[in-house]
Amino acid sequence: MKNSITKAILILAILLCWSGSAISAEGVFQRAYENSIDGTMTVLVTWEATALGGVTPFHVSGLTPYYVWKMLTDPSGVTGPTDNYDVYLIDIEHGNDILGGQGLNRDATNSEVAIPCIDISAGLYGGYYLFDGSGVSLHIRNNDVSGASGTVTFFGYK
Repeated sequence: MKNSITKAILILAILLCWSGSAISAEGVFQRAYENSIDGTMTVLVTWEATALGGVTPFHVSGLTPYYVWKMLTDPSGVTGPTDNYDVYLIDIEHGNDILGGQGLNRDATNSEVAIPCIDISAGLYGGYYLFDGSGVSLHIRNNDVSGASGTVTFFGYK
């Protein structure tokens, strides 16, 4: 019996380590997956609003050194956010929104994809490079629904 429990705990520990890294904070949970074969990274952030509808800005790790080339937002099916809520991915060092405003006005019921806008005047869209050691934080704004939740997935490549 003791041997079976030890094996089960060992298997669980291996699965948790193998599946990626996870970080959590108040109302936010992050999981990062790296594919060493093709040099891509996927970072999934799950968020939940407080009783007042706010979401604490969250430091996102695992996106460096990668080009962030796509974001997918997916509101929760249980308690969705306010329609036209906003998502920002802020480069802490430079203070700018890596998405170039493409995370604004997210739908409350449907999944949506956004490609970062590098230069709005030139209509230039594509990957935003984050140097190793760059800090980025996720901001969810303009939500007034208590307990609203959703996911934001970022896709990167080297």
